[in-house]
Parts: sequence; C-alpha cells; structure tokens
Amino acid sequence: MLQGLRARSILLSIVAFLILGSISLAFTYQLTRDLRLTFGEKYAIEHALRHSQRIADMLALNIRLAEHTTTSDALHRWLSNESDETAKEESLKLLNDSLRMAKADSWFVAFAGSEHFYYEDINRSYHAFQPLKKLSSSNTNDGWFYHTMRSADTFNLNIDYDEAVKATKLWMNILVRTEQNALGVTGFGIDLAQFIDAYVLTKTQGFQAIILNKQGVILGHPDFSKVTHNVHTSASNTWKTIWPYLDTKSQKELRRYMQDLPSHASDVFTCKLRYDGKEYTVALAYMPYVDWIGLSMVDVSTLLTLYDMRMAFTVLIVLGCLSAWIAYVLSQSYLLTPIRYLSSVVKAVRAGDYTQRAPLNKETDELSALSRDVNAMIDMVQEAQSATIQRYRWLAENSHDVIWVMGVDGKFVYVSPSVKRLRGFSAEEVMEQSFEEVICEGSRQTVLHLMEMAIMEAANGVILDAKTVLVEQPCKDGNTVWTEVNARLVVNQQDGSMQFIGITRDITERLAAEEEIKKLAFYDPLTHLANRRLFVDKLESSLVTCKKEHTFAGVIFLDLDDFKPLNDTYGHQAGDELLIEVARRLRETVRTTDTVGRFGGDEFVILVTQLGFTREEAFPTVTRIAHQIAALIAQPYPLLSTEYTLSASIGVLLFNENQNDAKTILDEADSVMYRAKDAGKACVIVQV
Repeated sequence: MLQGLRARSILLSIVAFLILGSISLAFTYQLTRDLRLTFGEKYAIEHALRHSQRIADMLALNIRLAEHTTTSDALHRWLSNESDETAKEESLKLLNDSLRMAKADSWFVAFAGSEHFYYEDINRSYHAFQPLKKLSSSNTNDGWFYHTMRSADTFNLNIDYDEAVKATKLWMNILVRTEQNALGVTGFGIDLAQFIDAYVLTKTQGFQAIILNKQGVILGHPDFSKVTHNVHTSASNTWKTIWPYLDTKSQKELRRYMQDLPSHASDVFTCKLRYDGKEYTVALAYMPYVDWIGLSMVDVSTLLTLYDMRMAFTVLIVLGCLSAWIAYVLSQSYLLTPIRYLSSVVKAVRAGDYTQRAPLNKETDELSALSRDVNAMIDMVQEAQSATIQRYRWLAENSHDVIWVMGVDGKFVYVSPSVKRLRGFSAEEVMEQSFEEVICEGSRQTVLHLMEMAIMEAANGVILDAKTVLVEQPCKDGNTVWTEVNARLVVNQQDGSMQFIGITRDITERLAAEEEIKKLAFYDPLTHLANRRLFVDKLESSLVTCKKEHTFAGVIFLDLDDFKPLNDTYGHQAGDELLIEVARRLRETVRTTDTVGRFGGDEFVILVTQLGFTREEAFPTVTRIAHQIAALIAQPYPLLSTEYTLSASIGVLLFNENQNDAKTILDEADSVMYRAKDAGKACVIVQV
C-alpha cells in the first residue's frame, strides 16, 4: 500500500511521463490563426471597454464639477459684477477647490460682458486675481467662447492652442446663465499631451487607440499632428478625419457601425478594417455622455507568434492538456478527494462556522497529520475569537466614547450602549433615527460633504484615511452636545460594499476650556475688553483694509484723570468698579465695527474704522467720537462706597494706507495722549 504524498506524487509523475512519450502531434495551422485572431479581438474589446469608460468617467466627473460651480451664487454675482471683490474671492476659492477634485490641470472663467478671460492652473502659477487676456470675436482661437455662448448644449468640448497659456488643451466649456441671459463660460482644461498619454497612448506593439466624433473627426491620436483643433468653430474642410486612412470597403464598414453604435451604447462592436495599408482587428465603443467613439485597433500581423512556432507549440498544448487530464483522473482517489474535504472544512471555518472538523483516520501519512493540525488550529482560533468578542463587547459597552457602524445611506447598523450617556437616546432608538435626527442642521452639510468625498475617493480606488470633524448633535432632553467624530469608510473587498465606522467623543468640557484659554489670551480679565495682543491684531487687519479700500481709520488713546486718588482713598475694589463701568460706557459708545481695548491700569484704547475716504471726511467724524467719549466718561460714577467723578485725557491719531506699522501707530497715539495730558485735564487732541 502506497503511503504518503511523496509516493503518490512519484507514481503520478511516472504515469504522466509515459503518456507524454506516446502522444502524437495533432494541431493544425488554422487553430493557430484562430487563436491569434481571437486573442487580438478580445484584447481590443477589453481595451475599448476599459479606456472608453475611463475617458467617459474622467470627462463626466470634470463636467459635473464644472456644472456644480455654475450654480454658485458667488460665481453668478461675480459674472454679473466683475468689480465685486467678495464674490470674486469666493468664486476663486470655489474654482480652486473644484480643481483639486477634478481630473484636470486648470480652470477658466470668461465674462460675457467684458470678455475678460481668467485662468489658473493646478500649481497656482497665474495668481488669477486679474484677467489673463481679453477675448475677441476676430480671433479664431477665441471662437470656442462665442460658440458656447450661442450653443443650446449643456456643455461643449474643444481642443485648441491658447497663446496666453502657451499650451494645447482639451477644454470642457460650461455656459453660466440665469433665466434671463447668459453671464459667461467656465470649465476645466487638461493638457492635450497628458490626455493622450493617459487615455490614448499605449506601449503595446501593434496596438493603437483613436478617439473620433460621429463625423469621423479625429479628437485623440498617438500622433498629435492628426488631432483636429477647434472642431466647433473651424471649417469642415480643415478637419482631420479617419476616412483618408481607410480603403473604400473599410470606410463603408466603419460608417455602418458608427451609425448603429448610439442605439447600442452598452455594446462593443468588432470588425476588420484596412487602416493605413494594414489589416486591423478593431473594437468600437460608444461614449454617450460626450457623444464620442473610441477605436481600439490591433495589427493582425503582429499578433502573437504562434504561427511561427507551429508544431512545437501545438505539441506543447496537446501534451499539456492530456497530461493534466490523466493526472487529474488518477489523483482523484489518491489526493483530491481528501484535500477537497479538508478545503471545505477550511472554507466553512473562514465563513465563521467553527463546528466543522477535518475527518481523522488511523493512517500516519501527511494528510492525516495535516488534518489533526487543522483541527487543533480551529480549536485555538475558536477560543481566541470568543475571547476577542467578549473583550470588544466589554469595551463597547463600558467605554465613554460611542462606537458605531453606519451604512452609506446614513442609517446606523450598530451603536454602542454608551450613546445613552452622551445623548440620552438608547442604542435602539438611535438606530431607528434618520440622518437628520442624528446631526444638527449646522453640522449636517459638512458631514454630508465628507461622506460624499469619501465615497467618491473609494470608487476611484483611493486608500482612505480616517477623518476627524466636530459635530453638533441633538439630545433627548432638547439640548445639543458638541462631539468629535473620528471615522473612515471601509470597503468590503469581496462584494465591494461600503460602511462608515467611527468613534464619537463628548468634547463639551474641552471646548469650554479652549474658550476660556482664548479669553485669557486675548481679553483683559477685569473688563473683558481686548488686551494688547488682540488689539494689535485688529489694528493690523485695519491697516490691510485701509490699503485695500483706500479709507481712513483712527486710534483713540485715553488715560483717566484723578484715578489714583480713588484707589488711594477707597481701595482697589472701588477702582475696579470704576474701570468696569468705563469699559461698559466705551462699548456702548462705539460701533460694532470698532474695537475697545485696555492695556492695563487706567489706559484705554479704541480703534475706529471706516471713517471715510478723505481726511476732510474722516477728521470731523473721529473728533466727534472722541468728544462723545470724553463727555460720557465725565459723567458721575455711582460706586458701592461713594459717587465719583473724573475726566480723561484723550489723544487721537488719524491714519490711512500710508502707515504700515501697528506699533508705530500706537506709539504716536500714546504720544498724542500725553500731549493732551500735559495740556490739562479733560483735554482732547486730534493729530492727522
């Protein structure tokens, strides 16, 4: 009796050797040719399907992103009023953010009124705050703009060279319009060389891909000189088409398939064409979203080398097939049956059924030893999994953080019981809630955007990292709680299904601590006015605004007269009461756009902005405000221990875009205040 896999393998090898020695040559030339053509056709079909879908997906993504920008209120406002700087900044941010998500290298905006053309690439090389050029209807390279403005299509695609950009690109043009009129054109561009390299060019010998429109115009070709530019605005006799490269029969064949393709959008047609003097196996795929046709062509003369190998390759195939069949039949009773049974046990265990065990026998061969080892391994895995489940169940049920699993539809699949401590709802109640009931309205759009981006990245095969976001969630008692959510999208590699898994943590105390730290860092602890650090930040921001808007602003520096006697007579508590009251009066006097600060002691400083565009307009305004402050401070102060009256020495410095240093401004305002103090109590001096 044969014992062990080694003896059985030796027997099978001897039998296979004897069979190989007795087989005769039987294949024919026709089989070789059929294989060549079949392989070529399958390769062409596979390439046509894959690459046409990649092109369609890329264009669809870019066009949908561009169409999304056309709905932006900021873009509409900018296109309606090119001088609206706020709308311009919002639009530029939107376009740059969209470009990062797009499969393109640049964006553009063209204005219907001014005909200005704004452009930016992925590297921000153009700093698109100013127009790159002005379009002209007399310039043939600008014809795409006027064609898009007149077109009834939702989008237009064109290939052209732009002199301002100094590049030839595939442009995706989207019309921006209101119900009444067209505002302009926006979209994305991708360098033609990059487009050809990514979606057309292939290094496979004897293979090439071509992109056509339904008129046979070449829009994509490994040879750039054969690509048609400005197809929408150029004369048809200038188009570069595929027809001159085909013989008469091939032209008729291709026209027939191109006519039938749109009604069979999901199919791939194959045919034989003679292109540029060579016979090709061609697969045609239709791209309905952009109305293009992709040709994948395989040169029959270069397919495989089976014909040249002839009988040697034939013998190899025949001998291999017969040996495999004989070895399979003989191995059934010796090897495959016990191995298959053992494999079924392993598959059952992998699926979670730990009740299965491999059969044991009295033999001492390798298969019996393997069966015993597999059973021992199953016992160990079952025990370890049971312990792991118990450990994770204990962690989920006792953790202060909430552990959850959510489907891409926004419904929870699992929520740990700790959610009751966080929001007051039981886990069962939360799993019945809709997405709107789980997240407050203020946080909802942020979360939805992150979920959509994660799903889109996963669909494109991007490896996903966990994301952390602050979310406000409703509680059962009607209140809300701020939480920190750390989550990621997990893709099941077997069926492609997706789920979000995450941890939610209560950060109420942390936010309160951060707010307290912010107050200590930027505000005076006694009066709650801006301290020197925050005031200087506000002053520097005001300087930027003055330069940008060409306006005037002012710093009012005041020091309380006769404050020290109050402290000496009634103590620091009375002094603190008075300082708090002064701060209150100053806050009520100035506008919401102004800033009141305390630098320590009895010194206060006020930043007043938007005083006007000229000194003549700003001087009386800031003077009036300073005198109002002086009058308000001079009113009596009813304190707990007494009623006290004092005045203030006030120095005012008026400044505009010519000043560029906050420290210098504060020093000058302080100097003006001391001049007022030297001039006598309750004095106001304004320096322009």
